[in-house]
Amino acid sequence: MEGKCPRCDFPVLEEDKYCGGCGFRVAERENYQAKTQVEMQLSDIRINLGKVYLKKGDYAKAAESFEKVLEEDPENTEARALLNSIRSKISEM
Repeated sequence: MEGKCPRCDFPVLEEDKYCGGCGFRVAERENYQAKTQVEMQLSDIRINLGKVYLKKGDYAKAAESFEKVLEEDPENTEARALLNSIRSKISEM
């Protein structure tokens, strides 16, 4: 099912965690009003940025964003999975 980002109205799929238009974390739409910018961690911002790069096909910049997250938080499973996905796509080219 397709919906729209509550921040920018960019089309998003139900399985999308982030908006491809603005990087908003659409997986937590219901908590949007409760979450402030102060509560957002740098790793969240870097993952958002990496996801935007990924959707645009810029694998190098996406990988760089996810690697920065892993430098500060080596246990971040989302960043690791996304980085592994990029490496897998690059090796298939």
